Amino acid sequence: MASMPSYSPSPGEHLSIALNSLTQAYKGLEEEEEEEEEEEKEKEKEKEIKEQVKQLMFYTQSILLGGNPFIQEEKEKEKEKANDVLKGLVEEVRALRKEVAPIKETYAEMLKKDLPSSSSLPSLLLPPSTPSPSSRSSTSTRSKKKQLQERKLVLIIDEKDQPLDTFSIRNKVNQLFASKLQVEKPVLASIARTKGKQNILLTATEEYNADFLVKYKDIWHNCFTFQREQKLEPWVQIIAHRVPTLPFLGEGGSKLLKEEIETFNPIRI
Repeated sequence: MASMPSYSPSPGEHLSIALNSLTQAYKGLEEEEEEEEEEEKEKEKEKEIKEQVKQLMFYTQSILLGGNPFIQEEKEKEKEKANDVLKGLVEEVRALRKEVAPIKETYAEMLKKDLPSSSSLPSLLLPPSTPSPSSRSSTSTRSKKKQLQERKLVLIIDEKDQPLDTFSIRNKVNQLFASKLQVEKPVLASIARTKGKQNILLTATEEYNADFLVKYKDIWHNCFTFQREQKLEPWVQIIAHRVPTLPFLGEGGSKLLKEEIETFNPIRI
């Protein structure tokens, strides 16, 4: 009996068989994954149904007990919204603090670099206390008022209704100062009338004062008609009870009254 010849597949056929096996295995895995996904979806649906049933049970119980579960639910939602808003505000404040903190530290370091330490200064040079902001502001205000007062000069006049072209006269006075003294900046800032007596009020610029105007009176006095000039001085109002006025009515009475008050009272005028 003749033997059958043996058959051995070619390498290409081996690869085709392997590819077919892998394809079937891949399809099987895909089917398993799809089944698992469907099972997970079913579980999620079951979970949602359970939650819904639980919620319905809660509503039913609340209604049977005479409550209103829907109002309670709205209140809880409002609380959640309020909590979310508060959380957002807290986060914003924290972010601002993080932004501001480095600036403060950098500014403080800059000051420390520019200023000497307190230990390096003699004890006599250290101030006993730091004035409060309010005291510093009030001191600054008084200083500015005093400086403005020192820049004013009053011209005492006879006629109240005499014409006064303030703009033209001011420019003329400044031109005279520029030509006589070769000043670079204007000397006179404004000319006005005082209240009541209608005297002429001269105000110098910040670089000059009333003493300067009096010193160089010869330069500008022909621009005005007046009796005399007078610097602004602080006035004091005093109410004196049961004090005879006759000794203080004559010449030098105001000076005598000042000495009398300061001698027999703990005040200075």
